[in-house]
Amino acid sequence: SINEKGEFGSNGSIGMAQAQLLEDLSKQAKFIQDEKEGIVSLRVEYPKQEKSKVNFIKEIEWELDEDEDVVSAEKSVRIIIDEKANFAPGTYVECEVDGLEDDVNIVWALAQIQNEAGLQRILEGKEHLEFKDIKFLKDESKYFHECWEMDDEEKDEEFEKIGFSLPLTRANEEEFDKYYALVFAYEDKNKFKRLPNLNDAYKIIDMSFKVGSGRDDRVKELFTREELKALNVYNLNRQKSIDSVEEVNWFLRANLKNQEKRDFFTYLRTYPQFAGKIAYIYYRFDLINKEFLTSISEKDKGNYLQDRDGKYISTIINKILPLEYKNGKSFKQFHTELLNNKNRDLKECKDFLKALTQTLCKEFNLPLENVVFYSQKPSGSLSFGAYEENKVRLNQYILKAYFKEFAKTVFHECRHFYIEKYYNHNMDALGRYVFYSEKAYINEKIIFDKFSRICDPSENYLVGCNIGAIQDAYEIQPNERDPRYVETLIGRSL
Repeated sequence: SINEKGEFGSNGSIGMAQAQLLEDLSKQAKFIQDEKEGIVSLRVEYPKQEKSKVNFIKEIEWELDEDEDVVSAEKSVRIIIDEKANFAPGTYVECEVDGLEDDVNIVWALAQIQNEAGLQRILEGKEHLEFKDIKFLKDESKYFHECWEMDDEEKDEEFEKIGFSLPLTRANEEEFDKYYALVFAYEDKNKFKRLPNLNDAYKIIDMSFKVGSGRDDRVKELFTREELKALNVYNLNRQKSIDSVEEVNWFLRANLKNQEKRDFFTYLRTYPQFAGKIAYIYYRFDLINKEFLTSISEKDKGNYLQDRDGKYISTIINKILPLEYKNGKSFKQFHTELLNNKNRDLKECKDFLKALTQTLCKEFNLPLENVVFYSQKPSGSLSFGAYEENKVRLNQYILKAYFKEFAKTVFHECRHFYIEKYYNHNMDALGRYVFYSEKAYINEKIIFDKFSRICDPSENYLVGCNIGAIQDAYEIQPNERDPRYVETLIGRSL
């Protein structure tokens, strides 16, 4: 600046006369020109504070107790994420933020960005997020924010690590090309009062993975890309989409091959992208969805549907249930008699179910070893029975009270038995989908919590769920959809 005396500086106190300064500059310029010296540019920079960053957590820090569905122990296995590959909606991920001060209140938030252009506008500062665009995240791991003994005040604090699921639904499912989740972690002293911005730590997650086409309730398969058949699971993971049931089979087969000797849950925790894509495939390619089934060619579904409907269901309804069971009464008639008897005898119920199971297994040549009756008091959801290792297990603790459900349980568990014995990789595409899903079985909470459907009247009719009830990932996977469909249709004839 120049003051009123024509001097550079502040109020002339440390300045020099303008004329003198210009003369000195002129001499210096002449000196440089005469000496033919190059001019060296000198720039002074002050240390910049390193920007905080959001990264994926690199090691498994918790595992589930199979019986209690709670965190049980630390398990340091490397988590493998390919950041050049996309993510499926609903995928469970774990992130941490580095670079924020200790003892600050960290808020985690997520914004859905519906296209590439929208993301670029935000990154260039041409568009800003509003509160309506933001979802504040809570830790879903049951570990990072809940594994310490904390007083009431500390329980409200957020921490530098979090586990959460990406959104399951996308706003423009039928037309988008790219879709992103923009995840922020930032300090907010007045918790949830300020919006995140690009000066905060953030991570861009590409959640553009597609399965088939159409809305979630109107999914159709597309054409099969034969060139994908020979790809390994890592290359399949980099595909933008899974278009057909055949491509699903290749993806499931590649995962089972890659699993090697690890238990499947540890494998899924190790590869979050694979876990999310398997669950999203099961969610989208729903075995009871009429439009999905209609979109599949006859050569890819005909044998499976004939085996399920024309053989298994038809044989039980038209051959086994009319067979004489006792005192000149058929299985169907005796079942009705027991059902209408409020004082039904437990032993009589057990004898009936055992005989029904044995007759069914004999008809389908299933190597049944035993029908096991066990006692398990209900805790939460009811457990009617199970199939494992050539044994059908039935819960006698609730047998008398819920007898209506137990014949259907026999049809259901024997269907698992049947699939295990007869389904293989030589079936048509839809049959192999059931076969591979029986091996790529998902049942764990937390990492699949986002994958759920609300039971509507159509699903109530087809699989017997309660209208309005939430069906979780376990219930909607193909290897469960099939037996539930089977038991519901046969049960309707009782």
